[in-house]
Amino acid sequence: MAPLRRLILLPMAIQFAVVSHLHAQTAAPFSADPRWVRVAQTSDLTAYIDRESVIAYLDLVEVWNLWEFTTPKGGGKFDTAMIRWQLDCTNRRFKPTYRKYYLQQELIYSDSLPLKDWQSLAPQSTGESLFLRGCSLPRALLDTVPLEIVPHDTVP
Repeated sequence: MAPLRRLILLPMAIQFAVVSHLHAQTAAPFSADPRWVRVAQTSDLTAYIDRESVIAYLDLVEVWNLWEFTTPKGGGKFDTAMIRWQLDCTNRRFKPTYRKYYLQQELIYSDSLPLKDWQSLAPQSTGESLFLRGCSLPRALLDTVPLEIVPHDTVP
């Protein structure tokens, strides 16, 4: 019975691999999700911010950034990068905290980045576009979300 089971499982495994491979090639890019807001575009890449992952505290903002490259990078190892940035909106500086690399929407590599010194922004760069949009998102979110005012004497 065991040899027959092996013969049956092998074709199923091959079918699964073929279907998975085809799905990866035909899946919509991450940026097709409306949560991603385009912030910059060059001939080499399009950069987006995830408006649903914004965390703001004091004068710092944390936000995920998506980079979709027109051609694979790293010797063909990845075509998309997601990076979590910490933005210091008051002092106009930033630093990366986490990164993920994908090839055809399959996760290739991810890691937390060691705490680094803050980096300054180059004028008119993709980084500056990311920074300006990232720092404006918390204010825009607060302006569009209605707040319910509860009188202090009704709070239990």
